[in-house]
Amino acid sequence: MSTKLKDKNGKSKTKRLTFIDQNGKRHYIRLGNVSEKMMGTIRIYVRKLVTAKAMNVSPDIDAAQWVASLPDSFHATLAKTGLIAPRVVTRVWTLGEMIPKVIKDKEKSVDAKTATIEIYGQAEKSLYRFFGKDKRVDMITADDAREFCKWLEKSGRLNKPGALAQSTVGKRMQHVLSFFGEMVKSGVIPCNPFIGVAKKATID
Repeated sequence: MSTKLKDKNGKSKTKRLTFIDQNGKRHYIRLGNVSEKMMGTIRIYVRKLVTAKAMNVSPDIDAAQWVASLPDSFHATLAKTGLIAPRVVTRVWTLGEMIPKVIKDKEKSVDAKTATIEIYGQAEKSLYRFFGKDKRVDMITADDAREFCKWLEKSGRLNKPGALAQSTVGKRMQHVLSFFGEMVKSGVIPCNPFIGVAKKATID
């Protein structure tokens, strides 16, 4: 069921949907000043969700895809009615946040020598110089990893312009591979974009 709420002058101000859940409780979903077409679409999917909830089954794939496409604000509104589960908000990490944390954990887990810590720092600086500290770690792709490797080969020296030796490129890529491997282990990212790319850099 849908209704239009009026302002004090009798003009249409906003719209809302109402439904009764499987326990007999009435819910109201405010939609704002949406078009009639949009309201009709929302009504169709809400009915599907109500039916699925009452029958204790999963919504059909069409409704599930619609729910997945909803903006966070409206998704949260539906979740409050109990029709759908709330979205799990995951922490978004940047390179500038994650790399120091990973290096610190590495230093604790092994008896890292000063030279090793310095090499970690060089790999960290390379990542910042190429991607920037604000780059989200979950947005770095295998293509990005390949471009990073090419950049190291052409202009990867930190103290002055110039290319790195191939052996140095390989070692630096291995350290970066290790950094991102730790992020996978901790659940920050689903997969390591440097797998394969770092190995090729070492072989070449």
